[in-house]
Amino acid sequence: MKRFFRRATITGAFCAGVAVTMPVSVQASSPGPIQKAIDEIGAAFARQNFDEIKTFFAPDHLVVTTYTGVSPVSEYLPDAIRNLDIRSARIEDHQLVKLGPGVYMRTYFVENQGTFRGKTLPERVLATQIWVLRDGKWVQRLYQETPLSPR
Repeated sequence: MKRFFRRATITGAFCAGVAVTMPVSVQASSPGPIQKAIDEIGAAFARQNFDEIKTFFAPDHLVVTTYTGVSPVSEYLPDAIRNLDIRSARIEDHQLVKLGPGVYMRTYFVENQGTFRGKTLPERVLATQIWVLRDGKWVQRLYQETPLSPR
């Protein structure tokens, strides 16, 4: 159960952008409602309430990583919970930028050690999320990781 919780928490950190070890630094004009959605999805991951978590992802949400390829979140989330094993993760330098009406981009760096289906994860990535306002609710439309050279 402890390993399951660690996986769920880390998966939540990646998908939701929840700070695992570093405080959040947000830069945006009027980020209140979007920040509330980010905080709420983080709390849902902490509670392991996967039915609630799914409500924060757009139906057409995509996850793009070197270890999963391109996959809809409906496939990624259950697979990640079963097969993602993170030994450590540090998330830092959060940025939240308004791209247009009802669209925000969130970026941050992740340094981690772990495996997915037994393959080593990239040590350092730039994570990017796109959040959109749909039917009055902020939902995540895209989560993408770009591998970077280790520091």
